Amino acid sequence: MHSATDPQTPLPSAQSDLGIAIRIELERLATIRTAYSSERSLKSWIRTAVSLYTFGFAVAKFFDYVALEQGAAQYSDGPRWLGLALCVTGIVSLVLAVVQYLRRLGTMSDLGLSHLWDYLLPAAAAAVLTAVGIATAISISLN
Repeated sequence: MHSATDPQTPLPSAQSDLGIAIRIELERLATIRTAYSSERSLKSWIRTAVSLYTFGFAVAKFFDYVALEQGAAQYSDGPRWLGLALCVTGIVSLVLAVVQYLRRLGTMSDLGLSHLWDYLLPAAAAAVLTAVGIATAISISLN
């Protein structure tokens, strides 16, 4: 006897094919959601790195300004080293985040993610902002 609620009863072929197609589509959508999640994580790292550059530059330049205004003969290099350390921390964190992002994209590509170029814009932005961070660090170290 064939019952619709009986788990032992095999499904007709059309329903079975539909179930397989739905499962494949759900897996594809899950991979895309994971790619977007990785992209959001990279954007968060970009925001954090730029904040570190900005704060490091501000600390170094503020204390340079204070020393200039006060005409201090005895000036500590501590604020410059702190600013430089913050910039280098931002650079290293951003490079590591990009490496992690690209490795995740590679893994998702192996799982069937297509059109990888659609997901590389944040990595390109991170590369440009890494160059900005390097320029900031050089600016701090030369002053």
